[in-house]
Amino acid sequence: MQEYLITIVFLPLFLLTVSIHEYSHGWMAQKLGDNTAKERGRLTLNPLKHISLWLTIFLPATLILITNGKFAVAALKPVPINPMLFRNPKRGLTYVGIAGPLSNFFMALVFSSILRILPYSETGFIGGTRIVLGMAVLANFILGMFNLMPVPPLDGSRILAGLVPNKATRIILRLDKYGVIFIITLLGALALTTDGGVFSVIRVPLKYIWKFYGLRGLEFDNLTMGTG
Repeated sequence: MQEYLITIVFLPLFLLTVSIHEYSHGWMAQKLGDNTAKERGRLTLNPLKHISLWLTIFLPATLILITNGKFAVAALKPVPINPMLFRNPKRGLTYVGIAGPLSNFFMALVFSSILRILPYSETGFIGGTRIVLGMAVLANFILGMFNLMPVPPLDGSRILAGLVPNKATRIILRLDKYGVIFIITLLGALALTTDGGVFSVIRVPLKYIWKFYGLRGLEFDNLTMGTG
C-alpha cells in the first residue's frame, strides 16, 4: 500500500520536474530574443502541453521491454526554437540547450536540501517522505545527465551544435527528427551488451553526484536496489 502512495505522491513531482525542464528552454530562448515557444503555447509549466507520443509514451515503453523492466526514461517533446531569432544564434543554441539540464541539477539541489534537514527514518511518514524526495533527486539527476548526451534531439546535441562549425551545426539540427531511433538504439545496445543495462553504466557517476550533494550513500543503495 505504501508503495502505491509513494508513487502517487512522486508523480506530481516528476511532472513538475519535466515541465520546469522544458519551460527553462523556452524561457532562455525568450531571453535571447526568440518568442517561438511563447507564441506556440509552450512557455508553460502545464505538462499536457509538452507530451510527445514518441518521447513520453513510445520511448519508455520500448525501453521497459528492452531492459526487462530494469530501466526506462521518458521525455517531453522539445520546445520549439528559432535560432535565427537569437541575437547570437550559435551561442544561443548552447545556452538554450544547457538551460534544461541546469534546471534539473538545481531542482535536485532543492529536493536534496529538504532531504538533508529531515530527520532520518526508514519507516512511517518521515520514511515515506524521504523516499519520495530521494526519488525526485534521482529523477532530476538522471534527466539532467541523460539530456546532456550529444544525441539528437537531446539537449547535449543542442549544446554541441552551438560549439561546432556551421556545417556540422546544420547536420545536427537536421538529425532531430531521427532522435528517438538514435536513443532507443543506444540504450538498447547498452542493455544487451552490459550486465545490468544502462543503469549499470550511469550508477557510479550517479552515486558520486548523490554524495556530492551531501546525501547518504545507504539511501542511494536502497532506492536503486535491483536496478543494476
